[in-house]
This record gives sequence, structure tokens and C-alpha cells, in this order.
Amino acid sequence: MNKETYLDNIISTIENNIDSNAKKVVFINNHSNFVLSKNRIQNLLVNSAEFVLLTHTFKSDAMQGPYEPFMDWIRDIYIQYYKEEISEVEFLKECEVYTNQMEVFTTFLKTGHCVRKEDVIMYEVNYEKEKFIISLLNIFKKLSKDRTLYLSLNRLHLAHLSTIKLLVEILKSIDDFRIGLFVTYDKSIEVYNYMKKQWRNLIKYVDDNELDFDLSSFLNIKSEQSNKQFIPKVIDTKEYRLKVNNMLQCMAQEQAAYYLSIIYQKIEREKFNISSMEKFNLLAIYALVTLQEHDAGTALMLCKVMQAHVDTEKNASCKFVYHYLMCMTQIELMQIKVAIEYALECVDIANNMNNKYLLFKAKILYVNAKCYGWKVANECTNLGTVVDDLEELLAQYGFLNTLAYYNLNQFAINRVDYELYRDVSRNPHISKTLNMAEKIENNSLILYAYERMIVKSSSDGHHLCVDDLYHKYAELLKKLSKKYKYEKYNEFPYDGIGYNYVIRERYVQANEFFNESIRISYKKKNVENIASTFYNKAINAIIAKEYAIADEYLSSCFKVMSYIGITTIFQCNASKLYGLRALCNYYLDMEYKSYVNLNVIERLLLHIVNTTDEQACAMWDDDLFLYHFVKALLHKNNDDLDLAEIEFKIAKVHMERSSSFMFCSYPMYAMEVFELYCRIQKVDEGNKVLEDCIKFCEKNGYTIKKEQLENKLLGKKSMDTRYRLGMKKNELQMITDMARKVGNKIKDESRQKEITFLSNWQDFLRKDRTTTALFGKEALSMLKDTFSFDGILYIDVVNKKPQILYSDLDKKLSKEEIDYISSFFRTRNNMLAVSRMDKVFNEYDQILNIFDKSKIHTLVGIPLVNDNEMVSVLIAFMNYESVCRLRKAVLSQHQLSIVKYAFQQLNNAILKNNRRKEIRQINKNLQKLVVTDRLTSLYNRQGFTKKLNEYANSESKLAILYIDLDNFKFYNDNFGHYIGDKILIMFADKLKRLLGKNDIAVRYGGDEFIIVKEMKEIEEILELARQFSESMKTDFRAQVMKVIGDVDIDIPENKLLSCSIGISELSCETKEEINDALRKADKALYAVKRKNKGGFELIDNLDLM
Repeated sequence: MNKETYLDNIISTIENNIDSNAKKVVFINNHSNFVLSKNRIQNLLVNSAEFVLLTHTFKSDAMQGPYEPFMDWIRDIYIQYYKEEISEVEFLKECEVYTNQMEVFTTFLKTGHCVRKEDVIMYEVNYEKEKFIISLLNIFKKLSKDRTLYLSLNRLHLAHLSTIKLLVEILKSIDDFRIGLFVTYDKSIEVYNYMKKQWRNLIKYVDDNELDFDLSSFLNIKSEQSNKQFIPKVIDTKEYRLKVNNMLQCMAQEQAAYYLSIIYQKIEREKFNISSMEKFNLLAIYALVTLQEHDAGTALMLCKVMQAHVDTEKNASCKFVYHYLMCMTQIELMQIKVAIEYALECVDIANNMNNKYLLFKAKILYVNAKCYGWKVANECTNLGTVVDDLEELLAQYGFLNTLAYYNLNQFAINRVDYELYRDVSRNPHISKTLNMAEKIENNSLILYAYERMIVKSSSDGHHLCVDDLYHKYAELLKKLSKKYKYEKYNEFPYDGIGYNYVIRERYVQANEFFNESIRISYKKKNVENIASTFYNKAINAIIAKEYAIADEYLSSCFKVMSYIGITTIFQCNASKLYGLRALCNYYLDMEYKSYVNLNVIERLLLHIVNTTDEQACAMWDDDLFLYHFVKALLHKNNDDLDLAEIEFKIAKVHMERSSSFMFCSYPMYAMEVFELYCRIQKVDEGNKVLEDCIKFCEKNGYTIKKEQLENKLLGKKSMDTRYRLGMKKNELQMITDMARKVGNKIKDESRQKEITFLSNWQDFLRKDRTTTALFGKEALSMLKDTFSFDGILYIDVVNKKPQILYSDLDKKLSKEEIDYISSFFRTRNNMLAVSRMDKVFNEYDQILNIFDKSKIHTLVGIPLVNDNEMVSVLIAFMNYESVCRLRKAVLSQHQLSIVKYAFQQLNNAILKNNRRKEIRQINKNLQKLVVTDRLTSLYNRQGFTKKLNEYANSESKLAILYIDLDNFKFYNDNFGHYIGDKILIMFADKLKRLLGKNDIAVRYGGDEFIIVKEMKEIEEILELARQFSESMKTDFRAQVMKVIGDVDIDIPENKLLSCSIGISELSCETKEEINDALRKADKALYAVKRKNKGGFELIDNLDLM
């Protein structure tokens, strides 16, 4: 069979299968530039009545659009077949396009350019990506239902990720379409690096489903292994901006990032002469793309580059965009305080511009920052007057998705109002959120609203209604999973229901739900959730008094956390985990380990352990309870009963403030305190403690605990039930192995980000800065934000004296503190990196206390040494509360080395910048020496010639004053050159006082001078010359006589100092005219000196010809 027959058979097979579930897709692999032509396909489609044939050939040297060519095909088909009958909006509604993306599709159908006014919620970026592809699939279902579609894609290996992702989804549901698909590609050619994984998945799917036909045996021509690269052209810049904006709006961020990185490198490293405004717009899109890809480091760098444009152009709109993106970047970096400042700056800019729409956007941004990027519910209740009208404006502008999040983050419910949890419809904010989310079909938000309700109801102690909410959530998730194939079943309900079973004392059932959660997390490689589930399993085991099992789960939790580089989990702080472990150690008779863990807790709670501020302790009450409770147990065990009683009383305060944990803490506390009171002869008080706890358990339905407490009160021995709550060793090993692999992948991704940071950092450092202070500030701000430091200090050492080059500390350091820091690092001579997790943390009290040790989680100090002398030191730190609350990742040793290397580069760059400044100043001075007279600092002849070139074609009206210092030779000969020089300097200074902004004075010869002065009318110049001549005969002569002093030399009247001035005027057009005016002024001067020294004349008033 020859090639032609082979191809004809393939096309005919596809046509025959179009209405069946048989194969209607073919991938033709070939090692040539073979293209399946439109004519060839069309000629063979003889059995199809009404069909549309669409073909496309991919090119690597041109910028491709998002989902190319599918978006363009949709627009073409709509315009050809639907536009006359149905509006864009009605058409898209029929296609069931996602409501939040309706504007993007509508504007694209109308103009080919995508617009979306309401920002994508960062929390929903991945969800929006899925929804966009679903919308595209729905459109093609509608199109193929109305008429058969035959699609031909040539050289698919040159396509971008958005196209490949959509194609994979089409293949998976191909039976839902009346589509025949022809694809040619070359498996041997490398695709774009950023999409290799997805390409491999596509090829695997094609191979597994036997869709591949190899045509290489029919074709002898080998293709080139490399394809033409995309090289940006200045002339196409506007088209690039429109296309990458389409990618951004169509949720094809990876593709946009690919192209924008190439354009950015072209702008920064090569000559790419586009306008400053066009560059700013491209950078703004690039920054937003990187933010949606959660690459805040690159976004920050781009914002820094944009800042230069803002500072130079003074454009209010650009200033707003810059501050807007900086706020978004700081939110992503979890620098919330800084983000709020940028948001408020946006509010001020919009107010100054009197721009209501930008003010509206700024208000949304402010709320976004206050709510930690819409992640922290209940923050929107403390917004002040900035956004009083925001809810009304959101409805007015139709920003329904943002309005739903705004309502969700406002809900503030009375802790005792059980019914508001049980019946969500009674909570106005939640019901509004759910109604809006249903209206715009935002299933992600519906689930998120239930999650927030569950978390809040649980934390407020309403455990009886948590079950109801969890089951509603699970039913909803199941319903969505059945309706939408893209919806992913998740671990949340299993963890939640399991935890609720723990509270209800159904320990085995709870453990089964936790195991199911781990199974799902393992499949999804969600390591952080596995760590959280280990914590839940540990709590379950502790309450069931299976302390060895609990200790094993806590150990696994810590191990998994270390693999992925986190120090805290969603449910609790690290100090609580150590507290639980210390508790397990105590009950397992491992007292030493209990003390070790207690010491770690003490360091972690350093900022809060001695405070009595209830509000400050709010998020640490569980941790503080465990700390004081375990301390009390250890004191009791060592017969320090008075100290034990004190610690129990402190523990009780924190226990009662944390109602959500009392199901666990109260019964333990009551048992132990009862035993203590029995030992110190306070039996009645001990009985009262047990009786109160029994009532608490009875009220909340804790029957097992109630029975144990009653037996304790009656002196009966309780038979502890043993529960099978453990996991098999091989299961734990599989989980930790998977966690290690995920951790390694995270490290690899981190390495890539570090490489990107260093590349951006070096680009940043290459640029000239006008001042060292500004250079240091911009660079250290970038370093601080990239690595999520809360504070940074840069001390420069000049002549062994330390001075602060940059500081963003809340306090001003004293000279003694600066000297101590310098002395400490000079003595140490190497880097210091210490955190609360380190045993040696307390050994650095003196240096830590300068920065408030109680608040520090991690402190890094990097001294730089040159020829055994310290030249500078960088100190950066993270606050403990921000690490815990914002769940920042603590720096690894590798990242610390990156920070050190970056600081070394910064220090070198500052030195180079200073040297460049010195060299520029030297060159400036040398240039000045060439064009100025050394004695008087006026321009010399060479300088005058250079300045005349600048005057040419300036269209200025000028006067030229040619001046001779009369009788100067007499003074120089009789009083010496010293006095002569003094007179010349004094005369030059007097001339300088005549000069305006654009005027110049020249020492043209020994005692000859020229002034070139801008003027309006010649009369003002003549008056100036008259006044100057008169002052020479009075004031100047007196000043000269003071310099000469008492000397026995008579000065004849005809030898007194004066000056003669010749004047000419011109409207400057050419150098020749300037020279002509100069000659005329010289003639006028000659006429004055011939007539009478000390006078002035205008050339036009003389008949010299």
C-alpha cells in the first residue's frame, strides 16, 4: 500500500465513524514536515452532508494565541453561522459558558481581544483554569451538535500548553462530540521545556488508545531537529501585548509567561526600542501572569523595574497600576502589613485622580489585603470607613464573585448561637454567599463557604452541628463529582467527619475516616494534608489513651513536615505539636524526652509565655495549656506539689479560653488535678473539679469520659479499652517515602525559583543608580520580599566605623547597639543563622534582644570580610507570629547560602556603583578642566566654542557682551601676579552674578571676557551694562583697594580699574550668525576703548563701517 492510499483509508475511516463510538481520531507520526492539506481531506469527505472543515498548521517562530487555533475557530464559526441569528451573550449562555468568564468570551467573539474587568480571585486560579477548558468543551459540543466538525492540526509538536491541555480533554470525551480529528506531529522533536510533562501524557494517551499511525516509512525526508525560535520584533509589539493579554484572560498563564520572559530578556539585555509606555504595559501583564502562577519573586522584580518608569514619567495611572501590583505581590508573599499600605496608597491615588472606578478597584484591593488574599474569614469585620459603600459598588459594577467572597469573609457569629450554624440560611452573610455562588455557578466558592462554616463552628465548640454540616458538604461534593468530571473528590470531609467522631468518642470510626483521608492524600500527593491527618490521628489516640500510637503519629507528622519544609500545619502551631509529644512522653514514662520537648515549647512560646494579655494569647491558648499542663505533671511526678498546683491553675485559664479543645483537655486536667488535690489534702476541691467536669461531659454527650470521671470520683478502677488505631509499618513507610519524593520535587522547584531570582537579581544589580542609599534600599527590599523576611538591616563599615546604610526596623538603633552588632560579627567573622528550633537559641541573647528576642523566630547575620577587615554586615529576621500565622516556610541551608551570595553580590555592586560614580565625577572634572579657565572657573575659548554649538538653532534672542578689564596690566605689573590673579577672580565672580539660567561667561583672553545672555529687549541689556560699568568704578575699585592694602604706590586717575563693553544682538539660527555677532561686539568694544575707557556701546548705534 502506498502513502496516498494509506492516508485516504484513514480519512475515510474517520468519516464513517463520526456518529459512532468507534475511532474518529488519528495522530499521524512522521519525521518530515508533512502536512495534511485541507483540499485532500475535503475531497475525501463524500458521505458527510453538512460539515465544517477547519485546518491549522502550527509555527514556532510566531506568537501563538491561547488554545490556538480553537479560540479562533469558535469565533469564525460563530460569525459565519450564528451572528445574524443570536447575540454573543445568548450564544454563550446556550453553550453553558462559566458565568465569571462570560465577559472574556463575549469580547473575544466581538473583537478578537479579551477583556475581563473583575479580577480573578487568586485562590481560584486553578479552578478558573479548569472552568475555562470546560467552557471551551461545552462550546464545541454545541457547535458539533449543530454541524459535523472535521479538525486538522498539523505539526502539533509546535503547539503550546494551552492547546495540548484542551486537546487532551477533547480526546477523553471524544464520544460527546460529532468531531473528526486529524493530527500530524513528529514524536522525535523536542517540545517547549515548560510543557514536556503534559506532552508526554498526551503521547502516552495516544499510544495507550492506539490512535497513532506512523507515516515515517512512507516518507524519506528527515525533518530538522530544531525549529525556528520566536524572536520579538519592535513593529509587532502591540500585537504581542494584545495576544499575551488574551492568554492571561483565557487562563493560559504558562504560555503567556513563556513569551513574556523572551520579550523581557529582549528588552533588558538587547536593543529593543519600544516606547516607555509599551514597556510598562508589557511588564504589568507579565507581573500579573507571574502572580497567578504564584511566582511572587519574579513579580516583585518586575514591579521594581516598573517603578523606574513611574518615577520618571509621573503618570498617575501608571503609578496606580504599580502600587496595585505591588500590593498583590505583597499579599502573595504574605507581607500583609506592607500590602495594606500599598492598597491605601492606591486609594489616595484614585482619589487624587478623581477616578471613581479606580477608587472602587482600590477598595477591593484593600479588603483583599485585609483578608490575606480572601483566605482568612472574619477579617472583613474590621475595615473602618475606607470601604463603607463597597458592597453596594460591587453589586453596581456586577462584580458578583468578589461580592460573594466579601460576604463570606464578613460573617461574624455569636459563639453560643448554635442555630446559626445548623441552619446556614439564617446567617445573612453565608446565605448571600451561597445564593450568589449558585447564581454564578461557582462550585469552588460553595464548597469553600461550607468549609469556612465547618471550621468556625468547630473552633467555636458547636460540635453537635458539625456532623450535619459535614454531611451536607459531602453530599454536595458527591453531587458535583457526578455532574462535573473535572471536580476532584477531596480529603476535607473525611478529616472533618473523623475529627468530629473523635469528639463524639467513636475512636475506631474516626480512625477509619482518617485512613481514608490519607488514602486520598497519598493518591493526590497532598503531603501537607497527610501531616494534618497525622495530627488528627494523634489527637484521637491521645484521647483513647493510646499514647505510644499517638507518639508514632506525631513523629510521622514532624518527619513529613520536615520533608516539605514547613514548621506548622493548618490546624495548629508547631508548639502545640511539641506539647502533645511532651504529653505522650510523660504518659509513656519517658520523662527526659518530655523535658526536651518542653524546652522546645518554651523557646517557641517565648513571645507569649509570660503575657497576661488575653487577646495576645488567643491563638496560642492550646499551646500554653499543654505547656503549663505538662510542666504541672512533671512537678507532680517529682513531688514539687506547690509548683504543680500553680502550673495547673495557669493551665486552667488557657483551657477555659480554648473551648474547642476542651473535649480533650478538660477530662485530662480534671483527672490530674483531682489526684494532686488528694495528695495535698484538698479532697473537697478535687471532688468539685471532677463533678464540674462530669457535668461538662454530660452536657456535651461525652459518655466514655463521663464514666471514667465518675469511677475516679467513686474510687473505682476504670478498665481502659484498647483501641486498634495504629497503622502498619509498611504503610507508614510508603507514606514517608512518597513525602520524601514530594519534598525533593519541592526542593527542585525551589532551586528553579532560586535560579530565576539570581538571574533577576543580577539584572537588577547591573543597572546604574544615582545614590548608594537608593540602590541599597531597592535591592534589600527585593531581597526581603523574596525570602519573606519581616525585617532587614544593612550596616556598612567605613574606616572601622559602622553606619546604617539601610534599615526598616520599627525602632531606631542606638550607637551602642550598632557598635555591638559590628563588634559581634567582627569577632565571629562568619554567618549566624539561628532559630527558636535550635537548642543554642538562648546563647545569642544579647544580639537577639536588640531585635526583640521575644518576637524572633529566625535571625540571619552575614558579615562580609575583605583583607581580614569586616566591610559590612546584613541582618535579616522572621517574626515567630508571622511564621506561624502566615505559615511561612523557614529558610533552608541552601536558601541561606543564596541570601549570603546575593548579599555579597549586592555589596560588590554597591562598590562598583560607587566606583562608577567616582569615575564619572573624575571624568566630569577632567571635562570641566578642558573647557574652563583654571583661575576664574569661567569657560575658556574651547568651552565657549562648545557652548556656541548648543546655541545654534536654539531660536533664542541673545545679547553678546564683549568686555575688557581696563588698566589690568598696570596692577599686574606694579602689585605682582598674586594681586593680578585676585583681581581677575573678583572680576569673574562679579560677572557670574549677571548670569541667568541659560547664560554663560567666558575668559576669552588675559583680561578679555565675553558674556552671552538671553534677552527679551535690548534695552534691558543696555541698562545692565550701564549699572555694571558704574559699579566697577565704585564698589569694585573699593574691593580691589582692600586687597592691595597699604602700599606706597600712587595710582593715577587714568590707571584706575574699569571695564569697557561692546554689545551686539542676534536671533540665533546658525553658528555663522553667532560668530558674526561676536565680531560685531568686538568692534563695538574697540570703539569704546578708542573713545573713552569704562563705557559701553551697542554695535547698532555706531557707524564703524
